[in-house]
Amino acid sequence: MDIKIGTNAEDVAKAIKSAGNRQVRFALANTVNDLAFDAQRRHKNYVNQVFDRPTRWTEKATQVRKATKTVGSMRYLSAWVQLKGDAFKGTPPTKYLKAQAMGGKRADKRSEAALRAKGILPQGMQTLVMPKYQDKNGNIRGPFMVKLLSYLRAFGEQGYNMNRNMSKAQRKAALRTMKAINQNSDKYFVLTSKKTKKPVGVFERKSGKGKTGLGNIEPVLMFIPAPTYKKRYDLPEQVMRSVKRDWFKKWKVNYAKAVSSMKVSGEKVSYGKIRF
Repeated sequence: MDIKIGTNAEDVAKAIKSAGNRQVRFALANTVNDLAFDAQRRHKNYVNQVFDRPTRWTEKATQVRKATKTVGSMRYLSAWVQLKGDAFKGTPPTKYLKAQAMGGKRADKRSEAALRAKGILPQGMQTLVMPKYQDKNGNIRGPFMVKLLSYLRAFGEQGYNMNRNMSKAQRKAALRTMKAINQNSDKYFVLTSKKTKKPVGVFERKSGKGKTGLGNIEPVLMFIPAPTYKKRYDLPEQVMRSVKRDWFKKWKVNYAKAVSSMKVSGEKVSYGKIRF
């Protein structure tokens, strides 16, 4: 998802007779860049209005491609605000925000993909994290998910590589987890419905005096039909609202800077006709 912030630079260049093309391009490049970075900064407030407890990765999901005064045609001098298409760990915003931006079903989380690959999570189902196991953003805590997948033997090659790339402290924690698994391998398990013969979720087996039967287990992840989302995240609208609010103020400041660096031969400086 890319949002272009551009201008009719040729018309502006004709209207500003007291300045050369170099100054016009300089002012326009700085203006559209300022507008793009302002929209990016306001993205944090926007996602907190749209989503309940968004992660910091969602707050910082956008990036800016800057305009320059020497790149691009005079007519389409533009900067771009876009969702990040990659992520060091996890799913990039272009994928996990797609359902929120366009409507429909969301992509699987990495943990869901791991569970599905091992035949634990049925097709068409996704996971619901029980409140006790949620972090401050409503997601399952990362270290606990690693532990859970280890108990369920759902890592596979991807999990092996992740463990191999851990820090020394993380490897020690992983070794403690594996030791606990070997001593108590049935602490976490997949519960299957007697009626449908299908898995209903991942449960934790509790230990303690007097705990037997259903009172001895507690749900961790429930398997639910993949929900369908309505469109509610509109990045183009958020960006253009920011642009329309500030474009003339930014243009005046940047044009003043541009003409202040050149000699003006007696003619009155005009801001010209500019459209965003």
